[in-house]
Amino acid sequence: MLINDHKYKIMNTPKELEKIYNKLPKEKVELAVHKVELNLIEDINKLSGEIQDEIDYGDELINKMDSKLVAVRNEIDELTEIKEESKGQVDNLKSMAADVKSIDAKVKDAAAALGVKPSDVKGYDFIQSQLKDANEKAKEVAFFIKSSNKYKN
Repeated sequence: MLINDHKYKIMNTPKELEKIYNKLPKEKVELAVHKVELNLIEDINKLSGEIQDEIDYGDELINKMDSKLVAVRNEIDELTEIKEESKGQVDNLKSMAADVKSIDAKVKDAAAALGVKPSDVKGYDFIQSQLKDANEKAKEVAFFIKSSNKYKN
């Protein structure tokens, strides 16, 4: 049959409808089951999003810790260099203390030969004060060296 110059096929009988109906799935659709499945899928998606958020936060924390660890390593390296330099300083202070003791003995001998007190020799009291300061500074630097030993690279 032609309607407006278009060819349309008209269904012949209920037999054709039955053929079409037979091609449809025979299973009953359980809407309650599908609703449960949809709820589970929503739960899975929600949990998956939460897990991904935690993974992303873990990455963020790792990046922060890594940058801090690099900074700490750099500080420890610098501390190690200063500690080595400080060990040399303690050695210098101790060496100078030995030099002062040597001069001290010479001043005392010379003062005794002249019949004067060593403190009457110009600079003697000052160098004795410096010896005391040098010994105290050597102890203080040694204390900081010992304290820094717990920070090793």
